[in-house]
Amino acid sequence: MNSLREYVRRRFRKQFGDSSSSLAYSYRVYWTNMARSWGPERRRQVRAAVEAVTRTPGFTPNERLRRYPVPQIDDLRHAGASLVALLEVLGALEADTGEVHDG
Repeated sequence: MNSLREYVRRRFRKQFGDSSSSLAYSYRVYWTNMARSWGPERRRQVRAAVEAVTRTPGFTPNERLRRYPVPQIDDLRHAGASLVALLEVLGALEADTGEVHDG
């Protein structure tokens, strides 16, 4: 799994540069650990649910305000930046494992 960790680290460094906040990095690490424990079907379900939330009018990728419930994940509300990080992690896992995303 070191190759996955290195892939995610390189991809996010290129995308966000070294100026990305430590909170955004923490979100990515957290979601990487969580999503790796999910099977492909659960990852697809979560991705579809999170994409639906992030496409809603008024969605903002804030770092701290936990506004967005995603029942497919848990009973909590999540910050917009956390959900964006989750989508990025799911995309990286998809690329690493060769899973196909239909959306």
